Amino acid sequence: MFNRRARSTTGVQVARQCWTLLTENKQWLSIPIFSAVGVAIVTVIFGIIGLVAFTLLSTTTENNQNSSSMMNMAGVILGLLYYFVAYTIINYSEVALVSVVLMKIGNHKTVPTAADGFAVANKRLGAILTFSALSATVGTIARMIGSGNSKNLVMFALSRLLAIIIQGTWMFMTLMVTPVIAVENLDALAAIGRSWSLFKQTWGEQVVGRFTLGLFGLLLTLAAMLPGLLVLGLGMALNSPAALIGGIAVLVLGIVIISLLTNAASGIFKAVLYHYATEGNTGGILDAATVSQVFVAR
Repeated sequence: MFNRRARSTTGVQVARQCWTLLTENKQWLSIPIFSAVGVAIVTVIFGIIGLVAFTLLSTTTENNQNSSSMMNMAGVILGLLYYFVAYTIINYSEVALVSVVLMKIGNHKTVPTAADGFAVANKRLGAILTFSALSATVGTIARMIGSGNSKNLVMFALSRLLAIIIQGTWMFMTLMVTPVIAVENLDALAAIGRSWSLFKQTWGEQVVGRFTLGLFGLLLTLAAMLPGLLVLGLGMALNSPAALIGGIAVLVLGIVIISLLTNAASGIFKAVLYHYATEGNTGGILDAATVSQVFVAR
């Protein structure tokens, strides 16, 4: 079982070790940067498409009920397509990142580069696309269930709870899909089954390390936001547009930088844990005793 007394200390140690590895291989950061920029571009494009589509629908449909139905349908279709494209970029990048980490762990290459990771991701594109489509479908269904407008408070709460359960179950089932796709070259459905098997075999329901790492990242994000918030507050106090713009810029920059580092560290941790689950060791990348305290086989 998990050692609760070591929970905070272990989480911090794991995060530090992941980020130490990241600082030793700075060019790996180009992978999460690619992912972040790609998702940002896609978000802007779909935002514009959605704005245009809803504007056209609202002006061309006279009947309010038909207009609402068509807008809802358009929202579902656009949401599904957006999720698919965004998840494809995210999963493609994660396969690339875990690939370079596993290359280093397995001594397949002394200094694996981002290009090496993207080369693996290119070979696994079919499985990545299928997995992204499944993730987009699950995400869209959960969103539709959770966005119900029932006036019944009990039904409203149950729909939100069901949406959370669906998303949470999917997250745990697919926790190790990207390493499985990268290393074992399975199709998406087989990779999901293999991921679920690894999850139960190694950690079962005792998984907490992922949340500890996420919490550590959240604390760093809050710390990174502080300078921007101070400048923003100063700008509001002085009624200075320049200070307000500067504060917003510093705030966004801090969030983006920590988000990139956190996502990269999370990808490294996932790769190491996959190796730990399948080989019983961390390949010397992270301290084995630390990892074993975070996730312990049932």
